[in-house]
Amino acid sequence: MSLPSSTLSHRERVTVWLGTAVWIGGMLTVSVMFLLSGDDVVRAVVGALAAVAIVGFLSVAVIIGRSALRQEGVERSLHIESSALAFWITMGVAFSYMILQPVAQLPQAQPYMVVGLGAVSWALAHGARSEKYL
Repeated sequence: MSLPSSTLSHRERVTVWLGTAVWIGGMLTVSVMFLLSGDDVVRAVVGALAAVAIVGFLSVAVIIGRSALRQEGVERSLHIESSALAFWITMGVAFSYMILQPVAQLPQAQPYMVVGLGAVSWALAHGARSEKYL
């Protein structure tokens, strides 16, 4: 979502930056530790760090979601409709692939594929909905 920084309070901006740093730092640390170790204790620490990183990401998502809900008028409608359309496109394609995968002997879908599909579908939905309003 393209949110101008003026829609976020100082506390929300700090939370977004810290949450993003915790998420990215946590995921990088988890990746390195996972690759370098085979010990079960270290894997438990890796799991805990991953949980902390996910909490950082969720804090960013909550702040951005709350900020979007404070918007009014065309911007709010555009963001809500784009997000809804992108969600259903992503779920429709992912579910169809899941059904076709065993039948057509397709390779297992990787998480980055679903995330990429979600990002592309949101960009396309945002562009299509912008045509309606702007």
